[in-house]
Amino acid sequence: MWQQLINWLFPSRCLMCQTLVTQNNEQLCPHCIADLPFIEITATNINLLYRPDIARLFPVIHFDNLWALAWYHPPFKHWLSKLKFNNKIYLSTALGQIINQRFEAYTQHPEFNWPDIIIILPLHTKRFKQRGFNQVSQTWYHCLPKDKVREDILVRQKATQPQSKLTAAKRKLNLATAFNCTNDLRNLRIALIDDVVTTGATANAAALCLKQAGAIHVSLWVTCITPLNS
Repeated sequence: MWQQLINWLFPSRCLMCQTLVTQNNEQLCPHCIADLPFIEITATNINLLYRPDIARLFPVIHFDNLWALAWYHPPFKHWLSKLKFNNKIYLSTALGQIINQRFEAYTQHPEFNWPDIIIILPLHTKRFKQRGFNQVSQTWYHCLPKDKVREDILVRQKATQPQSKLTAAKRKLNLATAFNCTNDLRNLRIALIDDVVTTGATANAAALCLKQAGAIHVSLWVTCITPLNS
């Protein structure tokens, strides 16, 4: 009752077109979502690493499968940047709404299989204290099966420099020994989740760590892929 009264007094409006949004906890209308530039998967293959324009972005990889919501272009670039660097937490609702819709469709594909374990890429404790939240958890957690999400397996043991400010070569060096995994992951299939993949350095470092612990397959699910020369 109280929630209905609040919604009536303070109705939500679409972030893009300002149309009234009638559903609770939504910030985008169906029309604007339909117009967003998503990366589409095909009917026969859901692994984006088989797309030549995407595969060439990652000449050396330790993850085996890739799914992404969109390219790192507006409005996604604007929303993710504001959420991550300007503490605009309200944008996590809009991003989460889109991820939930698109990711649910992805999981219904005949070729999709749930992994044994899902890991949201962790922040170093120093970075987490500075930011106050993990932006990946803010946007992804609610659409994942909670019995598969583990926070105790992969630890970010090294406080690295922000990747966005480094070249590809320095990104790789920056992440050397960044992660640690003490669990026995033999014969397990793992999914890693991050917000943006650019050179793949962070995902590679994490995936390699998991495979050294015995994982037989690592998928990478991300919100956005940064295009070449972007």
